[in-house]
Order: sequence, then structure tokens, then C-alpha cells
Amino acid sequence: MLADLSLVEGDPDRAREILSKIFVVRTPMGNIYADHLARRLGILDQHLERKLAPFGWTPDQRTTHTANQMTALRAEMSRCGWK
Repeated sequence: MLADLSLVEGDPDRAREILSKIFVVRTPMGNIYADHLARRLGILDQHLERKLAPFGWTPDQRTTHTANQMTALRAEMSRCGWK
């Protein structure tokens, strides 16, 4: 949703950056939404490759990715002025 907000705000580069950092989506609708957004941003192929990556990850890699997602989320919320 934050990536789509950036796109609506006229910043497709930020939208691509956000989507590239937060690519493990936990719900079917979230996956469909993220795929649609990636298609609109012209990065669907890269997005789909990133979605497959976690299947080969170790538990430590999953933990690191989750921490990175939270860092990206906090940074975007801060940029928007949200607490």
C-alpha cells in the first residue's frame, strides 16, 4: 500500500524502491495487489524473482528479511510524517 501511495504521489522510483524491499506478502490478496503494482511499475519480472527467493532461505535469512522489511516500513512512515 505504501508503494502505491508513493506512485499516486507521483514518485514511481520510490514506489519501486519500497516494493523491492517489501516483497514477502502474507495474504493472497496482498500478493495479487503487489503483482499488479509491480506490473504497473514495469518491474513485474524482478518482483516475481524476488518472491521466489525466500523458498530457499534459511531461518536466519528469513529473520533478517523480516527485520529489513520493518526498517523499510518505519523509514517510509517517517518520511510521510506518521508515527
